[in-house]
Amino acid sequence: MSEYESDYYDEDDEDLVMRLAQFVGRALKRKQAVIGQDRFINLARRKQIGFLWLTEDISKSSFKRIVMDCEKFDIPCIIRGKSDDIALFTRYESTKVYIVKKSMSGLKQFVSELPEDIYCYVG
Repeated sequence: MSEYESDYYDEDDEDLVMRLAQFVGRALKRKQAVIGQDRFINLARRKQIGFLWLTEDISKSSFKRIVMDCEKFDIPCIIRGKSDDIALFTRYESTKVYIVKKSMSGLKQFVSELPEDIYCYVG
C-alpha cells in the first residue's frame, strides 16, 4: 500500500467498494459514466461530473494532479479499491479513473448514503 492510499483506505470497506463498483457498473451500462483521465478535464469544465472515483493503484503523480483538478472544479473525489477487483463489476481491466455524470439517475440518493470519510476531496 503506498503512502497516499493509507490515508484513505480502511480494511473494512470491501462492502463499500462493492456498492461503488455496482453503481458505477450500472452507470457505465447506461452511458452515465466514463473512464479515464483524458475525459475528466473536458467534463469538469462543462460541470457534468457528479463524482470521481479513483482506484488505490493509481500512480502518485496522477493522484495529485487529479485531486488538484477536483479542488479547482469543486468535484467530489473518492479513492477506494484496486482496479483488478473493480473490473469484476465494471468489466474494464486496469482502469483507475471512473467518472460518474451528474445526470445519472439515483446519484443524489447514492451519494447521500456514502460515509463522509470516504472522500479524499469533498466538492
